[in-house]
Amino acid sequence: MKKSLLAVSLLALAGTAAADPFYLDVGTAYGSVNVGNCATCTGNKDEATILYDSSTTIIDVDNNGIDVGDTVITNGGLGVALLPGMSNPHPSSAFGSLDSNLITGFNPSSTSNDYGISPDGSWVVSFGFSNLTGVVSGFNGSVPLLSYGPGTINFYVSEMGGAQQNFMNVNVDFGGPDGLGTAIFGEVDFTGIGAMLSLANTDLRNLFHSATHSCNGKDGFYDIWNECGAGSLGNDIMEIFFDGHFDTNVLLSQFAADAANNGQDGDDRYYVSTNHDGSITFRVPEPGTLAMFGMSLLALGGLSRRRKS
Repeated sequence: MKKSLLAVSLLALAGTAAADPFYLDVGTAYGSVNVGNCATCTGNKDEATILYDSSTTIIDVDNNGIDVGDTVITNGGLGVALLPGMSNPHPSSAFGSLDSNLITGFNPSSTSNDYGISPDGSWVVSFGFSNLTGVVSGFNGSVPLLSYGPGTINFYVSEMGGAQQNFMNVNVDFGGPDGLGTAIFGEVDFTGIGAMLSLANTDLRNLFHSATHSCNGKDGFYDIWNECGAGSLGNDIMEIFFDGHFDTNVLLSQFAADAANNGQDGDDRYYVSTNHDGSITFRVPEPGTLAMFGMSLLALGGLSRRRKS
């Protein structure tokens, strides 16, 4: 119970933190009019809106139907597979394709300074995740509410129909119910991602920029991470936090029994493939807030270890 209450407190703490504005610089002025932050930049944005497909399996650990405590495994975003027997919700595109797994726009929106993202295909940002694992933590009417543990979300960018390049990751800390959806929280990370050049020879790892924070005069997400964050040596004073709000509103009636695998290991399984929308924001907490958040995560980890011992 204490662990659950602390997790709820962490969710509330993260959810009430104000988002910081950001902007993007793809390095090329694909639009014909610019009123952004630079000749090849968008203006300041508070959030990005998203579409994505997902396939979720619920493992019924006590074989009495889907209920609280059952294990949840979700794959989503670019390349996710449609599960057997599920209907593709997209009449004109494949499940898991770029058409339905991408950043669709920004708020505040502006057709004059977003420089070709998604609407005309000049450049597009997508994402995907595999085996995000959690539990059914409750119900809102006939909607199962899902909580998740650690995982990774990979972000990709392509220009002019070119290959998708993994330019940034998010290390997921935890996720929990947010109305009828799920809120996911984590930190931006570039570990293992080498330099990659846009068509204009700019480093795509700095596609996203903070509009309010900088490190050594640089405001690109990679530069902040590399010089003042987790990628720096002994100078980990800035973190770029990710807040995702995913519309996971799926009814119990949409889950199908996995007849091929039910009972093979003593547990029944239910699954669903569907599509969603949502939004993502970023924030760079003040040092005091960051310390409080870190101490709360340590406390949650300590409770978990004591329960296992």
